[in-house]
Amino acid sequence: MVELNTGEIVERIRALFAQGKQFVFWYDANADFADNIGEITAQLTQTTIEMLPGEQFKNKLKVLSLEKNGEAALIYSPAKKPDLSQNLMADVERYSVEFTADATVMLREELGLEEKHQQFVVDNMKFFGNKERINKFKALANGRRINNPIIVILAVLTKSNGISSLDILKSVIQTDLEENQALNEFRKFNVYDYFWQGMSSQFGYFSSEQKLKELLSGMLVITAFDQMELDLPLQVNVYQSFAKSNVIAAVSQLMNMANFKSRMKQIADEVWQFINGESVFKNVEMNDLIKSDVFRNFDLKIMDWAATSLVNSELQPNGVDLRSLTHERQDTMYANEYESAYKMIRKAIPVLAGKAFGDHENVEKFAEAYVDTKNGLANIDTSYRKFVDYRWMLDSEFFDSFDTLAQRVEKSYLNGFLNPMIKRWSDMYDIKSIESQKLQRNFYRNKVASSKNPVVVIVSDALRFEAGQDLAKFINRENQLSAEVDYMITGVPSVTYFGMPSLLPHDELTYDASVPTVLVDGVKATDLASRELVLQKRNAKSMTIAADKVMSTKTEDLKSEFVGKDVIYVYHNGIDAISDNAKTERKTFEATAQTVSEIQSIIKRLRSANRTNFIVTADHGFIYRDSELDTTDKIDLKPANFMKKAPRYAVSKEKFEQTGVDSVAISDVLDNDQEEIVYYPTSANIFMSQGAGKNYVHGGVSPQEMIVPVIAVHSKRGANTSETVEVQLSPVPHRITSRTIIVSFNQLQPISSDVNGATFEAKFVDQAGDVISSTEVINAFSDDQNPSKRIIKKRFVIADQVYDQTQSYFLIVENVENKQEIIREEFTMDLAITGGFDFDFS
Repeated sequence: MVELNTGEIVERIRALFAQGKQFVFWYDANADFADNIGEITAQLTQTTIEMLPGEQFKNKLKVLSLEKNGEAALIYSPAKKPDLSQNLMADVERYSVEFTADATVMLREELGLEEKHQQFVVDNMKFFGNKERINKFKALANGRRINNPIIVILAVLTKSNGISSLDILKSVIQTDLEENQALNEFRKFNVYDYFWQGMSSQFGYFSSEQKLKELLSGMLVITAFDQMELDLPLQVNVYQSFAKSNVIAAVSQLMNMANFKSRMKQIADEVWQFINGESVFKNVEMNDLIKSDVFRNFDLKIMDWAATSLVNSELQPNGVDLRSLTHERQDTMYANEYESAYKMIRKAIPVLAGKAFGDHENVEKFAEAYVDTKNGLANIDTSYRKFVDYRWMLDSEFFDSFDTLAQRVEKSYLNGFLNPMIKRWSDMYDIKSIESQKLQRNFYRNKVASSKNPVVVIVSDALRFEAGQDLAKFINRENQLSAEVDYMITGVPSVTYFGMPSLLPHDELTYDASVPTVLVDGVKATDLASRELVLQKRNAKSMTIAADKVMSTKTEDLKSEFVGKDVIYVYHNGIDAISDNAKTERKTFEATAQTVSEIQSIIKRLRSANRTNFIVTADHGFIYRDSELDTTDKIDLKPANFMKKAPRYAVSKEKFEQTGVDSVAISDVLDNDQEEIVYYPTSANIFMSQGAGKNYVHGGVSPQEMIVPVIAVHSKRGANTSETVEVQLSPVPHRITSRTIIVSFNQLQPISSDVNGATFEAKFVDQAGDVISSTEVINAFSDDQNPSKRIIKKRFVIADQVYDQTQSYFLIVENVENKQEIIREEFTMDLAITGGFDFDFS
């Protein structure tokens, strides 16, 4: 039975009784209200007599009794009014009133539909026999002028949130394309054919045996070839009848819906199998294929092609800038799945491209060339680190497929960069030529004691310089902090027990071979307590604290603990703790990235405890190679009486010379008169020793081991000084005459420490805000100083529908993160009518 709002019926019956009528007769010929009569009569004060067929005599006696007592009543019969010859109530009816209610008319009015849709309501009473469906229909119609109300039924049955053809199609294809639940519902309520009529009208899909998979195959194939700006091949010429503009606009929107991307990927995979995608796209050139993102197989082919090109030393194959390509592919539908692979490919490029070391006067000039933020040699270490890290992030199915590229990058890094760099550094290394302020042993005097404000020193074990650069970059992106990167050079050996004491205040540093360790003014400083005593000897308002404790202590307790402290040393151990272990050293670069993140969190935590002045540094750096060492990478030192022997250094009082080995006196390193000598390899090789053969090593003489960051971090004063990048529309005709339009956007500023990148969505809409074009993503993250290199071109496809030349249409651009609209540009349409959105409401 139909489910109606019975309130209007009640009011009409009450009005009849109010006119003084004692009895109201209601013959409900089709029993439309049989299920509702209880709800209706419950709202009346008068008696109700339900008169079933064959019960007239019995009920007439009731009526006469009520009449005698002066009581009023509603007499309801869920049947047709009997003929006069058989109507025992005819005499009573002559001085009473008859009430009639047409359920279909009342329902149409309740639904807010015009009178012309009366037959629609009659034809679909089966659908309206449920209150929940009626309420959903009303909510979707929402007072709109509906030309084709059947589309609202489709929307209700698919549980759609809108009544456009795209809303309905999206809801239909949420489930299995073969045994589709929505299509079964359409059949049940006799709207199946109308759905397919809509698909034909909207997308030009005509088939004697309609199938969702065939419809979607045509839509995706057309979109793919349009993205590549190619004609459909004969193999899929059957899709030529599709309404191209509408198809492309619809697919673009579906692909860019965050909550639908996962399903679109599944559908694309099914379509690829259905059309035999390998065959359909086999003749497409790579320069065309890279323009499309409809099928995941495109990404697989692109990644394989890019990796193979790099293996063959083709850094710009077919004139394609692989670095730009990998950025662009991160804007596509499969970006999340293949992000690590594309980033890995991008980071391979600088390593394979190589970099000239240049000629330098001394080791300090060499160090400055290494640490240069823009073009420094340390950037190669960063690229290699991230290449390895991204590779280990890959799913197992992809890991081996990049094995050849990984071997090529490894060979280039070791033989073309690391080994020759260390050789040149070793040849040039002379600790006596390094200026005092760049020596690690003078850190406290130069950086801490000279500070006019309380300072927090964060010492992160094995945070090498290039990772420190990353840290500073991330800090500078924050609104309230600024970071300046400097460097210093450690002593030799570049290990924790030399580096940690060197960072403390001292008059004398002494090497104690029995531990081994370096004594600070004759005492050990190997843990937080002993280091705190050393600090307090120089400044009583000093303390040490572990990073873990900083993060686990309540802010108020930290504030109390820090009261009156001028110098706080925070010790963090994230890299060395993981990497200096054969079982976990493969996670060295993962630990490096984690350390950068943790230090940012530590600084935030300390700022909440009212600390504003920070210095981040390290005891030493490290060398990491992802490949296994073999015997040719190991040096067998000449027999000698070694006090300490490790993979990257050895300590002895005996003097000797050996090819591939050099030395430095500890007296020069610590500025004392000790006799010990430190021997080290002049390449990336290691000494044969206990524990040798590790991928992660340190202790020797190399920029990677010895150059450590000194990052000064301060709170910015005043208001937020960072800003979000601006995007501006380039001059363009505001009269649209083609269903394909190219629009250029200018990224006004390069990304920097003061300008944050952003992602935007651009689309054309009508005055009601309904989308009428493909939706394009704008990623404004370029740091190029040349404005012409920051122009972003996007191609929009306008939907094939009737446009009013007197109305305005708009190109809008929104910030994806905060949904802020940054561009709303008005356009007029002057398009020939070739199709239409007849399936949509208007």
